[in-house]
Amino acid sequence: MGRATVYGIIVGIALVVVALAAIAMVLYVIYYYVFAGLFAPTRRVMAQVVLKRQRQRVGGDVSWFADRENDPMGYSDEDADLACDFFAVFEADGKRLEFAVPMSVYVDLDQGDTGILIHKGNLFRGFIKGAAGWSDPIPSPIQQVEP
Repeated sequence: MGRATVYGIIVGIALVVVALAAIAMVLYVIYYYVFAGLFAPTRRVMAQVVLKRQRQRVGGDVSWFADRENDPMGYSDEDADLACDFFAVFEADGKRLEFAVPMSVYVDLDQGDTGILIHKGNLFRGFIKGAAGWSDPIPSPIQQVEP
């Protein structure tokens, strides 16, 4: 076997590994957002806000370029849009649950607030501040009518 054949085999194996990794990432994203989120039952549980945090990131198309001084596209830090992601950690049923929340919810929450947390798997749906005494299982809102 010549060197070219060995290099060809190595490149082929590398391509297969990269393709399998890409497929695994796509499957994980599908699981995380679809099955663990959209197909999960909606739950309403008594919860307490234990932590709030935010993460700043550079938005737009320039966030991938780390070397701002030598950026070939001519972008500077002034051109970059800053964006924030907001997170809240709730404690419910003895477990801590962290969710990305909208800014409007984030500013309204305070550490120690209690209320009803509404979530669908790993997706935040709402928090009713100050509400008390209502947790799953929730009776069906559809009432059966007796004939």
